[in-house]
Amino acid sequence: MIRQLKKSRAALVVGVVGLGLALSACSPATTNKPYAASDGIRATLGDFTLENLSIVTLGKGEPGQLLGGATNTAFTAGSVTLTSEDGSVNIPVPIKANSTVNFFQDGKELGFIASVPAAPGQNLTVTVTDLDGQSKTVYVPVLDGAWPDYADAVPTQG
Repeated sequence: MIRQLKKSRAALVVGVVGLGLALSACSPATTNKPYAASDGIRATLGDFTLENLSIVTLGKGEPGQLLGGATNTAFTAGSVTLTSEDGSVNIPVPIKANSTVNFFQDGKELGFIASVPAAPGQNLTVTVTDLDGQSKTVYVPVLDGAWPDYADAVPTQG
């Protein structure tokens, strides 16, 4: 009986170790794959990477703030422009060589939107264009500025 119990325990240990090894081999290394790790979206265009793009507002037609940032990996200064389909959003973003611009922390006026054409919970269709004329369409989530986590980012009218 004791011998049988020892064999059962040994088989259990081998099974658990084998299952652990099998499961660990199945998971990809997510740190090697770029992904949007926040409420915003990620996009690349030539030498530019836009990270965590989202817009915070209290409602459609209200002022809003673009959140996230843009990085220029080139050895020369450059620029991207973010434009909505209806033209109400037109944000030129100059970026020095090998630099990142944070739309909210580097100066709220950079990402200010006078009237957000989409309600919280929707996506705003935005075209990102660089100086070479390359462009990419992205769908930027509009977040509810009434949430405490976003309240500090909501611009005031005035």
